[in-house]
Amino acid sequence: MTVTMTGDLSGTLHRFLTRYSAQARNKEIARTLVEAAGRGEPNAVARHWSPGTTRVPALACDSILAEDDRVTLRISAVDGEDPRCLVVELRFDDHGRLVEHRGFPVHAVAG
Repeated sequence: MTVTMTGDLSGTLHRFLTRYSAQARNKEIARTLVEAAGRGEPNAVARHWSPGTTRVPALACDSILAEDDRVTLRISAVDGEDPRCLVVELRFDDHGRLVEHRGFPVHAVAG
């Protein structure tokens, strides 16, 4: 018995794998932005963390979710004794370029 992929199944599989690899690429770019911001390199994440200043505390990516062309991160840092958290939403184009970003401060929960 010979198994062949039909055009419909092949196209569906291609779209799924393409979307999955784009989401994985976008998540990796988002992680890299967080790491760079934590080193003090200016980028979209750093601008949301400390607007108007160049000082960014060491950052940790607590969670990361990707769906379609968007990646959402929960980022935390301890600046002195005050833990701070930020939720950042990033949107990428088909080539992995950041085209939109927004940040939302959230209250850190100790413990």
